[in-house]
Amino acid sequence: MGAGVPYLTGSQLPKGKTSQQLLVDIFDRAVEAGFTIVRAWAHGVDVRYPSRLEEEDGTVTINNGLLQGLDFALYEARKRGLKMILSYTSNWTPVGGVDEYAGSNDNHNNFFLQAAPKEAYKSYVRSILNRRNLYTDILYKDDSTIMAHNLINEPVCRNCPPGTIATWVKEMAAFVKSIDPNHLLTVGEEGFWSTTSSYIENNPRNDGSNWAAEYTQDFHADHSDPNIDFMSFHAWPDLWSGRDLDWFKNVWIPAHVKAATEVGKPLMLEEFGKEFNGRDGFYQAAYDAVVSSLQQGGPLKGALFWQWYVDGQAPSIGETSIWDASRGRFGVLTSDSAFALAEQNAADVARLSDAVGECSEKGPEVSIPMSCPPGFEGVDCDMDVNECTRGSANCHPTAMCVNNSSGFECLCPLGSIGDPIDGGGGCKEDAAAIASAMSLFWNDPAGQACDTGSDVIFPLNGAGWIEDQTGYFDRNEAFKGGFGARGEVSEGQCAVACVEADRCQSWTYNSVTKGCFLKRGQCPTNNDCQEEIKCETVSDTGVVINVSCGSWTTYYLKELKEEADASGGCVVAFEG
Repeated sequence: MGAGVPYLTGSQLPKGKTSQQLLVDIFDRAVEAGFTIVRAWAHGVDVRYPSRLEEEDGTVTINNGLLQGLDFALYEARKRGLKMILSYTSNWTPVGGVDEYAGSNDNHNNFFLQAAPKEAYKSYVRSILNRRNLYTDILYKDDSTIMAHNLINEPVCRNCPPGTIATWVKEMAAFVKSIDPNHLLTVGEEGFWSTTSSYIENNPRNDGSNWAAEYTQDFHADHSDPNIDFMSFHAWPDLWSGRDLDWFKNVWIPAHVKAATEVGKPLMLEEFGKEFNGRDGFYQAAYDAVVSSLQQGGPLKGALFWQWYVDGQAPSIGETSIWDASRGRFGVLTSDSAFALAEQNAADVARLSDAVGECSEKGPEVSIPMSCPPGFEGVDCDMDVNECTRGSANCHPTAMCVNNSSGFECLCPLGSIGDPIDGGGGCKEDAAAIASAMSLFWNDPAGQACDTGSDVIFPLNGAGWIEDQTGYFDRNEAFKGGFGARGEVSEGQCAVACVEADRCQSWTYNSVTKGCFLKRGQCPTNNDCQEEIKCETVSDTGVVINVSCGSWTTYYLKELKEEADASGGCVVAFEG
């Protein structure tokens, strides 16, 4: 979110709010609720926003546009006294995850076994630890806003030899500590036990199958290395064969508390989620266990819930809860009773926690300017503020915001009229202009152009313009060069854009995704190539979901259709 991305993973932005605004709102509300820790990925999790970019010559570089968003998140967290836990990679995400390093899902286990993916992982981790925050000028390895690092989110090495993950943890923990000896470090796993452990009976099971043991995690062994500072475990009762509250409360949590006591390290329920139905009981059980442990001097120190939804934040396609369509499968709204339980737990933990003494080595002090000239920020006030992604522009929610070197510009998009400045009447559809544009085109709803044709640059003031600091649109072959509407548009807005664009003869529209591309050189009589499109979306837990994205249909200038019908086909003149 900190990068000002136009799309979220696992959910959608609230109407009229940018991702940076959403981040700031969440952090502000977190402080009000008494929350102290935020856990976040330190890598891209969506194919649109990779953290590692492969160049044409095969070399890999870091996506600084994306990681500037992590800089921003740490900067905003620092201002509010929040601490963050950062995870370097994940077992589940399509980018930034294990399969990216291993080469494919078929080679997944190689991530833990072979030198090449391990070295690639180390290279990325090194770049994160040595990264200098653009907003604070602090190296990540010196940043006291970072509480801890996860080596990996939920490692899985299916049916690998026992001890494989523990061996990998030992190697990577030593590597991290050689660069950053000051921050706390943990693994980030679910907390399963292997076939060689006497604790295997505590694993979640399905009809007698001990599938969890096949992951090759071993909670004791994986956290026994001296470079691992605390133990962490996760809980997903709905995803783990429908584990019930009794199992969660009387088996899963106590087993990990006992294990942490045996290993002699602090423990955190680092990630837990529950579907809306019956959720409060699980939340209460987690928080009761934390409070009881703190009261008795036990190892369990805290619990982090997943996933917080703010008002107006809707789930992505495929993520809607069967219990409540307004939230994602594991979404927690601020108005939910589960959120109130989390607030109460924060107050209880604050009351019961021992005062923390001074660290032996403090991180560097940073002098963040209280004010910079308008439009600039950073330690030296030399970074341009993108007011559009920051949400600080005074554009009306119905208007477009276009960033430039001198500030920003508010525009009513093509096909609308009105006042684009906030506080005015806003931009309203120009029905006459849209009707006039639509009247110029012919369309068969069941048809799509078979000819690729040539792309036509989408007008900058066309509806659907989105600011993007991550470079996604510039990397995407479909949008590269200024082609296509970046955001959702209506059919009428697409038609108006074609009328205004230079040499546009046709346009292709998708009523499901609300996408629009402008074209020329397509033949109206070669128009029977429509098919349903399948899209991949990433769930709130990082899992790829295949969903239907409708189909595309092509609209042609009527004069081209008439000429093609009269001549019995298409001529090269269409391209001229």
